[in-house]
Amino acid sequence: MRIPDAVLCHFAADPIGPMLTFKREAESEDSSIRAEIEEFLSSIASETVTATQLDRGFQWLKSGSPNPDRAARIWVAGRLLSKGIAAHRIHVLRQDSKSDRARPYDHPALQDLTPDEEQLVPLREFEFDGSRLNRNGHAFMMVGTQSSPNSTYWLLASLHSKSLRDHVRVRLDPLLYGPTNNFVAPHYRMLVWGQSLNWHRIEHLYETDHGRWLPDNQERGSHFTDYAWEPRGSEVAFVCEEVPKLETAAHESGRYLHAIYRPSQAAIVHLDGALRIYTNSEIIERHTQHVRKVGKIGLRQKVFRVDGAVSQDVLSSLCQAFFVWNEDVSRYFAAGCNRID
Repeated sequence: MRIPDAVLCHFAADPIGPMLTFKREAESEDSSIRAEIEEFLSSIASETVTATQLDRGFQWLKSGSPNPDRAARIWVAGRLLSKGIAAHRIHVLRQDSKSDRARPYDHPALQDLTPDEEQLVPLREFEFDGSRLNRNGHAFMMVGTQSSPNSTYWLLASLHSKSLRDHVRVRLDPLLYGPTNNFVAPHYRMLVWGQSLNWHRIEHLYETDHGRWLPDNQERGSHFTDYAWEPRGSEVAFVCEEVPKLETAAHESGRYLHAIYRPSQAAIVHLDGALRIYTNSEIIERHTQHVRKVGKIGLRQKVFRVDGAVSQDVLSSLCQAFFVWNEDVSRYFAAGCNRID
């Protein structure tokens, strides 16, 4: 089913996301894309609408709707649009991967910034208001790592709150930006947990320590998450990746984190997080390998990089913020708790 371009572009630039805002826009008489929304709703097959009306989740949330047919179409459209935007983001990242000035760095508000070879820019060049990166009258967001536009909200807050601002470079989202006065991003609350790793054991590794977690909730888009600590001389390398399912890889990328721990300093001397974008054949191959052996398969797009040493507890909080909603990573690092507002 094709999503009209005007609808896709309109909601792709919405920091709240279509799951919450599409219904409001569809019911507004003053919507600037009303005709395109109606075209989109009418294109949904009647059998899909009928099946949706029988869905228990729809019945629980939408029972008593005066127009169940339209309510079902809006329900379906919001979900299709969420996946469509996520797939479009991956397409743009792949298309711009070799560009000297990838989107959104062609925006006039960013003309005096030069992204590095990994398409990252210094965090210190923006004013952070708790959710948005503001510059020259415009607001930008950190690139989303999941289909939800708030997927890097807690990561950005952690990078800013851990006194890392002057040492961090980030990738801006190619779709999520707009004039500061019109681009309204909400604030969220979530518990971000501290460390519980046995660092003494990590410091004395003689062979690779590795593992794999299968998600508790099979409805999530990830197939598994695997990690490895690998001793390399005086340092220990850490890699962790949440790998998408075959059926979700078109709109969900892998979340990949890489760190180097130096026991003599009790500090992480290198840290970066990236997206791994897979083709259909690549994700099939990835499912047969562990992260410690997989090599450079897939297109890698950096999300952030810390240019400086960070402590053990900062690594713990950043890992959990980067892999937000991944309960296995949270449990692995969980101990005390700190609230990020």
